[in-house]
Amino acid sequence: MAVRVRFLLLLILLASAVMLPWLGRTRFWDQDEGFFASTAAEMYARGDWIVPTFNGRMFGHKPPWMYW
Repeated sequence: MAVRVRFLLLLILLASAVMLPWLGRTRFWDQDEGFFASTAAEMYARGDWIVPTFNGRMFGHKPPWMYW
């Protein structure tokens, strides 16, 4: 059991050494996240799975599978 606990502590220490320096360096959400979620919600509400819309107007700049 002591070997298993030692291995787990070593694994946690290694993972921390790899992950901690990168915390806060990148954004968690992209600035377009709300736009994409709103477009997908509108597509679902309208039942139109082919034509993406935003604020009731067609948004044809990106393919529809981007919002699925």
